Amino acid sequence: MGSFEYQGIIRDDYAFRLIKLYPGTNQKIEVEIIHAFLDKGDPRPYEAVSYVWGSQWKASLIHVNNGSSAEKTKPTLEITNNLDLILRDLRYEERDRYRYLWIDAICIDQSNIKERNHQVRRMGKNLPTRRARPVTRALDRPVTHSE
Repeated sequence: MGSFEYQGIIRDDYAFRLIKLYPGTNQKIEVEIIHAFLDKGDPRPYEAVSYVWGSQWKASLIHVNNGSSAEKTKPTLEITNNLDLILRDLRYEERDRYRYLWIDAICIDQSNIKERNHQVRRMGKNLPTRRARPVTRALDRPVTHSE
Protein backbone atom coordinates (compact mmCIF):
# COMPACT_ATOMS: atom_id res chain seq x y z
CA MET A 1 0.00 0.00 0.00
CA GLY A 2 1.59 3.27 -1.12
CA SER A 3 0.70 6.92 -0.93
CA PHE A 4 -1.91 8.25 -3.33
CA GLU A 5 -0.53 10.25 -6.27
CA TYR A 6 -2.77 12.77 -7.96
CA GLN A 7 -3.22 12.58 -11.72
CA GLY A 8 -2.83 15.95 -13.39
CA ILE A 9 -6.00 17.89 -13.90
CA ILE A 10 -6.75 19.74 -17.12
CA ARG A 11 -6.16 23.41 -16.45
CA ASP A 12 -9.31 24.94 -17.79
CA ASP A 13 -12.19 26.60 -16.01
CA TYR A 14 -14.39 23.53 -16.05
CA ALA A 15 -12.24 20.60 -14.90
CA PHE A 16 -12.15 19.60 -11.25
CA ARG A 17 -12.10 16.54 -8.99
CA LEU A 18 -14.87 14.93 -6.97
CA ILE A 19 -14.77 12.34 -4.23
CA LYS A 20 -16.95 9.27 -4.44
CA LEU A 21 -17.35 8.34 -0.76
CA TYR A 22 -17.99 4.64 -0.28
CA PRO A 23 -20.51 3.52 2.34
CA GLY A 24 -19.43 1.85 5.54
CA THR A 25 -19.56 1.64 9.29
CA ASN A 26 -16.07 0.28 9.98
CA GLN A 27 -12.85 2.16 10.72
CA LYS A 28 -11.64 2.21 7.11
CA ILE A 29 -12.78 5.13 4.98
CA GLU A 30 -12.69 4.43 1.25
CA VAL A 31 -13.04 6.96 -1.56
CA GLU A 32 -12.53 7.21 -5.27
CA ILE A 33 -11.14 10.46 -6.67
CA ILE A 34 -12.65 11.19 -10.07
CA HIS A 35 -12.30 13.97 -12.63
CA ALA A 36 -15.43 15.91 -13.56
CA PHE A 37 -16.21 18.69 -16.02
CA LEU A 38 -18.82 21.41 -15.57
CA ASP A 39 -19.01 22.14 -19.30
CA LYS A 40 -19.65 18.55 -20.41
CA GLY A 41 -23.09 18.33 -18.85
CA ASP A 42 -22.07 15.89 -16.12
CA PRO A 43 -25.47 15.27 -14.50
CA ARG A 44 -24.01 13.69 -11.34
CA PRO A 45 -25.26 15.62 -8.30
CA TYR A 46 -22.62 16.40 -5.70
CA GLU A 47 -22.24 18.31 -2.47
CA ALA A 48 -19.64 20.95 -1.60
CA VAL A 49 -18.50 20.44 1.98
CA SER A 50 -17.60 23.40 4.14
CA TYR A 51 -15.94 22.78 7.49
CA VAL A 52 -13.19 24.07 9.76
CA TRP A 53 -9.89 22.50 8.71
CA GLY A 54 -8.59 22.64 12.27
CA SER A 55 -5.08 21.41 12.95
CA GLN A 56 -3.01 20.73 9.83
CA TRP A 57 -1.53 17.66 11.50
CA LYS A 58 -2.46 14.73 9.27
CA ALA A 59 -3.04 11.79 11.56
CA SER A 60 -5.66 9.85 9.62
CA LEU A 61 -5.61 7.82 6.40
CA ILE A 62 -8.25 7.21 3.78
CA HIS A 63 -8.01 4.43 1.20
CA VAL A 64 -8.27 5.51 -2.42
CA ASN A 65 -9.92 2.99 -4.71
CA ASN A 66 -7.84 2.87 -7.87
CA GLY A 67 -9.80 0.14 -9.61
CA SER A 68 -8.05 -2.69 -7.82
CA SER A 69 -10.00 -5.02 -5.58
CA ALA A 70 -6.87 -6.07 -3.69
CA GLU A 71 -6.67 -4.17 -0.39
CA LYS A 72 -2.89 -4.17 -0.32
CA THR A 73 -2.66 -2.28 -3.62
CA LYS A 74 -5.02 0.56 -2.68
CA PRO A 75 -3.05 3.75 -2.06
CA THR A 76 -3.73 5.90 0.98
CA LEU A 77 -4.05 9.63 1.44
CA GLU A 78 -3.29 11.43 4.70
CA ILE A 79 -6.03 13.70 6.02
CA THR A 80 -6.61 15.76 9.13
CA ASN A 81 -8.61 14.44 12.06
CA ASN A 82 -11.38 16.98 11.44
CA LEU A 83 -11.77 15.78 7.85
CA ASP A 84 -11.74 12.16 9.02
CA LEU A 85 -14.66 12.92 11.35
CA ILE A 86 -16.54 14.78 8.63
CA LEU A 87 -16.19 11.86 6.18
CA ARG A 88 -17.40 9.43 8.84
CA ASP A 89 -20.45 11.63 9.47
CA LEU A 90 -21.24 11.96 5.76
CA ARG A 91 -20.84 8.40 4.54
CA TYR A 92 -23.90 6.25 4.14
CA GLU A 93 -24.20 2.93 5.92
CA GLU A 94 -26.21 1.20 3.20
CA ARG A 95 -24.34 -0.90 0.64
CA ASP A 96 -24.23 0.50 -2.90
CA ARG A 97 -25.15 3.99 -1.74
CA TYR A 98 -22.40 6.48 -2.53
CA ARG A 99 -22.02 10.14 -1.86
CA TYR A 100 -20.29 12.50 -4.31
CA LEU A 101 -18.47 15.35 -2.62
CA TRP A 102 -16.26 18.30 -3.41
CA ILE A 103 -13.88 18.95 -0.51
CA ASP A 104 -11.03 21.34 -1.23
CA ALA A 105 -8.51 19.57 1.02
CA ILE A 106 -8.81 16.40 -1.10
CA CYS A 107 -10.08 17.56 -4.49
CA ILE A 108 -7.26 20.05 -4.92
CA ASP A 109 -3.73 18.65 -4.90
CA GLN A 110 -2.46 20.73 -1.99
CA SER A 111 1.19 19.88 -2.75
CA ASN A 112 0.96 21.26 -6.30
CA ILE A 113 1.27 25.05 -5.98
CA LYS A 114 0.25 25.77 -9.61
CA GLU A 115 -2.86 23.64 -9.37
CA ARG A 116 -3.75 24.97 -5.94
CA ASN A 117 -3.45 28.59 -7.12
CA HIS A 118 -5.49 27.87 -10.26
CA GLN A 119 -8.24 26.09 -8.32
CA VAL A 120 -8.37 28.81 -5.64
CA ARG A 121 -8.81 31.47 -8.37
CA ARG A 122 -11.68 29.38 -9.76
CA MET A 123 -13.28 29.19 -6.32
CA GLY A 124 -13.45 32.99 -6.42
CA LYS A 125 -15.62 32.60 -9.53
CA ASN A 126 -17.74 30.13 -7.56
CA LEU A 127 -16.55 27.10 -9.55
CA PRO A 128 -17.01 24.16 -8.99
CA THR A 129 -19.32 24.94 -6.09
CA ARG A 130 -21.95 26.66 -8.28
CA ARG A 131 -23.65 23.36 -9.18
CA ALA A 132 -23.16 21.74 -5.80
CA ARG A 133 -25.58 21.41 -2.93
CA PRO A 134 -23.77 23.06 0.01
CA VAL A 135 -23.14 21.00 3.13
CA THR A 136 -21.80 22.64 6.26
CA ARG A 137 -20.62 20.42 9.07
CA ALA A 138 -19.78 21.34 12.62
CA LEU A 139 -17.93 18.86 14.75
CA ASP A 140 -19.87 18.08 17.90
CA ARG A 141 -17.09 16.02 19.42
CA PRO A 142 -13.51 16.87 20.33
CA VAL A 143 -10.54 15.74 18.28
CA THR A 144 -8.67 13.12 20.28
CA HIS A 145 -5.03 13.96 19.51
CA SER A 146 -2.80 16.63 20.94
CA GLU A 147 -0.37 18.70 18.91
